Formats: sequence, structure tokens, C-alpha cells
Amino acid sequence: MKIKPLGLFASLWLFAPLCLQAEGVFEQNLFISSELLVLVSENPLEPRSIGSYTVKVYAVDKPELPYDRFIDGLVRPRDGFVEQIKTVDINSDGDKELVVIIRSAGSGAYLSADVFDIDRDELSFLSHVSGLAEKANPVSALTAKMREQAQ
Repeated sequence: MKIKPLGLFASLWLFAPLCLQAEGVFEQNLFISSELLVLVSENPLEPRSIGSYTVKVYAVDKPELPYDRFIDGLVRPRDGFVEQIKTVDINSDGDKELVVIIRSAGSGAYLSADVFDIDRDELSFLSHVSGLAEKANPVSALTAKMREQAQ
């Protein structure tokens, strides 16, 4: 079968955007402790306004090789873009949990947030809040929801 040059060019032109990395894609490292590193990132091939993000946890044995020992990871949906990650003791157990804050891309700029428990062996999804006002405190909303779930 002979491929026509114009057909090949048209195929490449149609699929080229799938290979391009989106600008402003969220990717950030955060040390949970001196021994645990978390990497949160959006998929560069997805739209910024909706898609997924990953949370990966690594054990750091050698600071010069922080990604050598993968422990666990999760993929979560997002309606908006990841705006910030932080560690907070949400469930008052003495250990900090990872909070991922997401802002919707729509005119309301609503917030949502996910909270994860991270230890040396695994990563666990704990809870989610969504539909929060633009200036709401997602950490407070997660804390309240976690208290409700504990009762």
C-alpha cells in the first residue's frame, strides 16, 4: 500500500495536538517528612479545565535520588485545575495529611478539595468536598466533613 504524502501530512496535523504539553500544567513536590516525598501533577495532555491528577509517594533514601523508590500512587478526577497542595492535620491524629485544592475554570471559580493519608507503606484517599465558594476555606470544610464522618 502506498501512502500519499498529503494524507500523511493531514494525519500528522490532526494528531499533533495530542503530543503537545499544555502550558501551566500543575506539578509540584512536597516533602511530607525527611523520608517521604509526594508529587502531585496534572496530565499535560488533558485540558486544564477538567481531567485528572495523580498523587505519587516516594521514599527518600538518598536526597540526590528522590524518585528512586516509588511507594504508592492514586489518580483522581478534577473539575478545574489544581491550584495548591498543602499538609495539614485534618483528622487530629497527630500526623499531617495531604490536601489538594482545585479551582473550577468556570465563572464562579468554585473550590473543591481532596484529602489523603500518607504513610511509609501506602497512600489512602480519605475525603472530598466540592462546590465551595470562591473565597471559602477548603481545609475548614474538609475538617468539618471528617468530623461528621467520624461520628
